Amino acid sequence: MAKLGWMALAMLVVGCGNSASHGDLGMDAGVSDLATPDLSPQPTVITGTNLVPTKSLLALGLTKDNTILFQDGIAMKEIPIAGGTVQTVDPAVGMDANGFPAMRIRGKVVFSWSGTDPTTNTGSLTVWTTAGGAQALSSGSLIGSVSASPDGMYIIYTDNVSASGTTADLYVAKSDGTAKHLVVSGRSIDPSCPPIVAAANGMFLASYCGDAGDAGPSPATISVVDPTTGTPTVLFTNATDFFSVDSSGTKVFSIDSNNMGMVRTIGTVGATVIDTSVSDGFITLDGSAVVYSTLDGALKRATVATPAPTTLMSMNVNGIDGVAGDQTYLVFSNMFDQNSGLYDMFVAKTEVAGNPVTLDAMPTGSLYGDPFTTDDKYVVFYTDVDTTDFAGTLNSLPVKMVGQQNQIATRVWLSFAAGGSKFLYNDGYVSTTTGGTATLKSVDLSTAAPATIIATKAEQDFFISTDNTQVVYVDNSVKGKEGLYVAPIP
Repeated sequence: MAKLGWMALAMLVVGCGNSASHGDLGMDAGVSDLATPDLSPQPTVITGTNLVPTKSLLALGLTKDNTILFQDGIAMKEIPIAGGTVQTVDPAVGMDANGFPAMRIRGKVVFSWSGTDPTTNTGSLTVWTTAGGAQALSSGSLIGSVSASPDGMYIIYTDNVSASGTTADLYVAKSDGTAKHLVVSGRSIDPSCPPIVAAANGMFLASYCGDAGDAGPSPATISVVDPTTGTPTVLFTNATDFFSVDSSGTKVFSIDSNNMGMVRTIGTVGATVIDTSVSDGFITLDGSAVVYSTLDGALKRATVATPAPTTLMSMNVNGIDGVAGDQTYLVFSNMFDQNSGLYDMFVAKTEVAGNPVTLDAMPTGSLYGDPFTTDDKYVVFYTDVDTTDFAGTLNSLPVKMVGQQNQIATRVWLSFAAGGSKFLYNDGYVSTTTGGTATLKSVDLSTAAPATIIATKAEQDFFISTDNTQVVYVDNSVKGKEGLYVAPIP
């Protein structure tokens, strides 16, 4: 599977350059190693239950109802995390434009594309749920522009890709393939402005652009869509293809093509202007404020009820890379390497002004997997990323208490939060012709205890159950023990 940098809903990569002492966040500026790499030979460790004892599988993900998706040859299959009968979801899952399996998981729903065209990033769409099984929905759909309601009942997707591969229609339907309704037709699927969709408060939000021919996509329209009828109600026009929604799904923040940031409450007339020079940002979970960066590199916060922007940082913020779950801290960057996609990183408060803390002063780092622990006490980030295979040094820094930056491990491929201050990661990464292998480990950043090994030579991708108690991985290191494993998280 793809190794993707952290991305919040409709957020873009960003940055900053003001370095400052750790004292501004109540931190010690010291740096120490949490663990020194042990280069001595290690005994083979494989923990857990082998649910599918088959060679050369590829773990693809977990649904919200804990169904495991994996690839066996060209087929995508599923099995419950508790074990059971393996079922085929798609007998011939294709590859997307980036060369990865053309599948997406949205909550309880799995979307899979076969017969794909990597040039247009389109293919035939199949939708799968535990309740309804596999349903063929479209012979021409854009890969990735999909969403599902939290209960898995309704979906939104594209259909009827044009012969030129430049436009498609947007539809809603039930996940069993019934109750299909057109939302809008002939919208751009150009990479610069594809449809962006998300579930919100029993409805869908959708951003879509018209087809302007050789001139490229037109500005975006952002609408709220009724999943039962497909009826769109326009919230914003002349917008960028970006939106952020609060946790209740009732307030939407967007930026128009003139960089005006606005908030609209669904079901009301008119929008509240936040600022006229907005480049990126998000609305807070409670919908009371917007945190955003400006065209001149400032980081600001404004209340929605009576916008009066407060400057959190005055310069060098070029976007927002990661946000804590409680939204009190964020990671941003100033310098971005166009060739490698790497960037420098800083952590800052989102509620009061203050100098940032430097995580990586040069554009050699990134955020992969989760950027904060579940309890939001630590920011977790990669430095010294190898541009040949994108393994890097994994570090942590406490953001709400006195502490110091710790090097967790080197040659790490991926890492995820696993409840509290616990993190799962895989280090000692070795690239292979089929992906790569690494040692899968669990560590609690709130203690000085060493990491616990789950598997010494697991395949590179792993996934954590919804309740943070189990991890899913593939191991091919021992003849006769190859397969898809589920193990308890130490």
